[in-house]
Amino acid sequence: MRRLPRMILLIAATALACAAAACQSRSKAELQSSRIDSAAAVTAARDTLFRQARSSDAEARTRAIETLGLMVGPEAGPVLLENLKHPAVAVRFSAAMACGDTRYAPAAPHMRELLTTEGTDQNIQCAAIFCLHRLGDDTHMDRLAKILYDGSPEARANAALVMGKLGLQAGVKPLYDRLNTEHDSRVQFQIAESLAALKYERSYGLLTSKAWVGDPSEQLMAVEALGRMRSEKARGDLIQAFEPDHSPPVRLAAAAGLGRMGDNRGAALALESINDPDQVARECVGKRVHLTDPQKAQYQTLAALALGEMNQPGAVDVLMKLLNDKDPTVTIAAAKSILNLLAPTAPVPPLPAAPAHAAAATVPASQPARPAPTAGTPSVLRVAPPRE
Repeated sequence: MRRLPRMILLIAATALACAAAACQSRSKAELQSSRIDSAAAVTAARDTLFRQARSSDAEARTRAIETLGLMVGPEAGPVLLENLKHPAVAVRFSAAMACGDTRYAPAAPHMRELLTTEGTDQNIQCAAIFCLHRLGDDTHMDRLAKILYDGSPEARANAALVMGKLGLQAGVKPLYDRLNTEHDSRVQFQIAESLAALKYERSYGLLTSKAWVGDPSEQLMAVEALGRMRSEKARGDLIQAFEPDHSPPVRLAAAAGLGRMGDNRGAALALESINDPDQVARECVGKRVHLTDPQKAQYQTLAALALGEMNQPGAVDVLMKLLNDKDPTVTIAAAKSILNLLAPTAPVPPLPAAPAHAAAATVPASQPARPAPTAGTPSVLRVAPPRE
């Protein structure tokens, strides 16, 4: 009688393995061909983003604005300017950053006004400095380094983010110096990612350590950051992160990073995570689970973003179905991936002529380094365990 439970477990494990193999087979077949008209798909994706950029949900607006800036180009400019007046700081920050991403010239006087108006939120100042740099004006660049030391944890992280996006090697020293004195883990993480974007090799170790020993949210962010590096150096870590012993969100983030480098090994997992996220969680923990709606949305969002990085003919067909999802995060991710697959290059105006003496981002010598306060650290998306 003692062998009966073992036999039941063996049968259950075999059934799960067979189910997984069958799902992978169906996934490969589903991604082989497309029946969607490409022009119609691009139009639907763009319409989705413009609609969400006017959503009453501030988080949806923020995500849609970020995506418009990256995927649509200056055509999104009027909507971006409209969102500079939104009451939520995150929305205004994303709108100003997107104006910079698109080099939307009509935004320049608005950015100068923000930087010369007393009391402008420091996060918005960082975004305005980025936008003006993209439009050829580095007048206020030194202010970034001051915010990197004096701002709230969120503002310090955004100052580091902007320094990485600027792509200037002058940003390496202030970022590295701040990394050595920064006490807030979220700010440390953003500094490390920005240094990696500037090809500073010493930052790589912090990202990889977070990928393996951080809490679930840090692991996810670290793997996403490694994937954005598009570096052969990160390939081995991404392959390791895709192994089945990691959580599905981490595996999906690794799949996206590998997809950017032409490795589509995560296509079946991405499709299964869209079609049946409960089954993906079940295969991970080895028993029946029921994901909450936010957990399902997280799986589907990460899966949609991963498919957008893979050259799979049928991916657009799958993504089109998600444009009507009830969760705006899922629909925005699907729209971004459709555009990434079908219209990956947004038209961006050329860089204006640089000023004769562009200011470099440097740490002011009179500013001592101080421990960062922990209060006010922005909350991060945590990967909750599946509910049984």
